Amino acid sequence: MIKKRQSIMLYPNNLKKRVIYRYLRALAPLTSLGIKYLYFLLICGISHCFASTENRHVKIVFTSALIDFNYAIRQEEYISSMIILNNYGYQPYVIETCKTSPPSFFENYTHHVFYSNVNDYSLINKGVNEARAMIEGFKHYQFDDEDMIIKLTGRYFFHSRQFLDVVETHPEIDASVKFCAAYPVVNGRVFTGCFAMRCKYFKEMLQQLDFVKMEEELIDLEVEVARYIHRMEEKGCKILYLKDLGMTANIGGPFPPIYTQW
Repeated sequence: MIKKRQSIMLYPNNLKKRVIYRYLRALAPLTSLGIKYLYFLLICGISHCFASTENRHVKIVFTSALIDFNYAIRQEEYISSMIILNNYGYQPYVIETCKTSPPSFFENYTHHVFYSNVNDYSLINKGVNEARAMIEGFKHYQFDDEDMIIKLTGRYFFHSRQFLDVVETHPEIDASVKFCAAYPVVNGRVFTGCFAMRCKYFKEMLQQLDFVKMEEELIDLEVEVARYIHRMEEKGCKILYLKDLGMTANIGGPFPPIYTQW
């Protein structure tokens, strides 16, 4: 089993930020949310002295669902993920699907928080609600069409900068994805916990989804994204297929948590 605190103690690649590392090591054994908030503030305060490493054409859309089930564990996962992103130089753009209005703990960790207020609890297909929330989130944030959007399920977290480095260093690529293995589906399934797609294509994909059919036939969003990736390829878009994302995920949020590597 992967301990969450292990995933955030990464030695900074940027030499100027290594001074932070000495302070963070002392905080690693502490797991209270109060200490994690102080940890976050420490990063922000010291990092302010250095130039930001964030690529202004790469945006991380951080989807979340603040529900009562395993709330404390989910909250800790969200916070751990946001701290890691900040350590990598990113302020995530949160799209919250369930909670209808602020405040929440998200405001303590990023300036970008949007409450979509479109969640339909009568739907069985969670992917439909997530996609509907993203449609509203894209309208709210008004990303540039040429921006590269990294869609991240907020409870999952990077244990290396591997995927971010790939996206940042290949601006010519229109989508970077990992397909799930061993699923008997014609077009396959994309791991939607983390993938990247140019904004104009991402918006087009969301607008083309048939939510009624997805709900009636219980078609996963992972399948729909895979179908769209194949359509992109057919019209000449550049797709990068990845074997590893450098990510840790608690898929489905079971208790106790079961962490898998992607």
